[in-house]
Amino acid sequence: MLNNNKIFQTLILAMVFILNLCCQDGKKNTAEKPKNLVPTKQMELILGELHMVDALVNQRGLAADSAKKMSTDFYDFIYRKYGVEKNDFNNSYQYYLNNPVEMDSIYVNVLENLNIENLKLNKAVVDSLQKPAMISVDTNVAKSTKLNRVK
Repeated sequence: MLNNNKIFQTLILAMVFILNLCCQDGKKNTAEKPKNLVPTKQMELILGELHMVDALVNQRGLAADSAKKMSTDFYDFIYRKYGVEKNDFNNSYQYYLNNPVEMDSIYVNVLENLNIENLKLNKAVVDSLQKPAMISVDTNVAKSTKLNRVK
């Protein structure tokens, strides 16, 4: 559970840093929307998963080249999962960065979603620790062992 809390804290710090960069003056920028703008709800889901990947990779303590390769593979999987091209995601991300009010709203929801996932994960860990281990005994093996001891 400690590792999960460390991951969660890393995610929060990363998002707070990004939010600070995004909300410099609070004014909406009039940057042109990219042709294939990723909708905000989809952006929230993608960003949440990308941040989880970043936390996972950082937790592993890999060498920089291995970490980059691992991140890239996961990122590509996430883009495919949501049917988004990498360039479209990057252009959308830049658009939202230039529109801090929208980016702030996206990251409020990303944080909320990550908090919910963290609570689910912690509950699953606690539940698994409270349940007794189920031991399956093969009755034939138990009977033959008993018979061997009696002889």
